[in-house]
Amino acid sequence: MKKTAAIIVILILTVIGIYVFHPIGNVSQNTTAVQPTTAVKETKITTISYRGQNGIDALTLLKNKATVEHDHSGLIVSINGNKPTGHSYWAFYVNGKLASFGPEQYITKNSDTIQWKIEKY
Repeated sequence: MKKTAAIIVILILTVIGIYVFHPIGNVSQNTTAVQPTTAVKETKITTISYRGQNGIDALTLLKNKATVEHDHSGLIVSINGNKPTGHSYWAFYVNGKLASFGPEQYITKNSDTIQWKIEKY
């Protein structure tokens, strides 16, 4: 008798568990399927720097280290696909100072630190 009662209790609990936890039992007619998505957060690079090399201009070194796009005037518009937006541009620095000449004109030295930063104007 005790065995039969235990089996009946287990069956009742199983039926209740199936009803409560089974996904079909909880889906209403107004629900829609949700497709999983993968969120990828893009990190936008706003600074790139590298060491100079004796006798090589800064633009050539940049092109050796990154994918570079420039407009018809030679202005750098993209480094590794990172394009400044709005009133921003790629600024060119030599040893921590904003350069007053173009990167193609500046012949680097091994002691130089060349840096590009996205800045607002």
